[in-house]
Amino acid sequence: MTRETLTGIIGPMFSRKTTRLVEIYDSLNPESTMIFKPDMDNRYGVNTVGTHDGEIRPAIACRTAEEIIAYMGPRTLEVALIDEAQFFDAELVRVADELVNNGVRVYFTALNQNYLGRPFNFKDSARHIGELIASADTIEARTAICDICNGPATKTQRLIGLDQEVLVGGAEAYTARCAKHHSSRLRL
Repeated sequence: MTRETLTGIIGPMFSRKTTRLVEIYDSLNPESTMIFKPDMDNRYGVNTVGTHDGEIRPAIACRTAEEIIAYMGPRTLEVALIDEAQFFDAELVRVADELVNNGVRVYFTALNQNYLGRPFNFKDSARHIGELIASADTIEARTAICDICNGPATKTQRLIGLDQEVLVGGAEAYTARCAKHHSSRLRL
């Protein structure tokens, strides 16, 4: 079996990562393509992914990365699309490698950094998303627009005072900032 490719779509919040994933999904055969997402992200529904622009597509919610493999079972899948990869456990690195080695093309979206500007840790792990990014064959690095200067934003700014790393949210809790205007201490 021929090894396929692993593509990462990374950037801060509001950089249209999921929009890009939806574009890829819409360009492929839905019979041989599936979107997977972490079950903790239910902003747009339990079995759907959504964009900040309101586009919704069907998705399989998984508690662990291993469930991606288990869900596929004997299905013949050509493409696996994984949204919000940073919210999965560290086994996602192995699962993605297993998929591409079995001929499945894999795309994933991820925040490359947490709100502190550090690599985002996988769920319940000291390992971080940088491992998956480093294993990718191709990276699409995306930027958003800084809400202060309108320049290219590469950072996610948390707007509320909560120190836990994971807080699933949208514009009520986060904005995009350039490196100059991002602060890990700033709360608005």
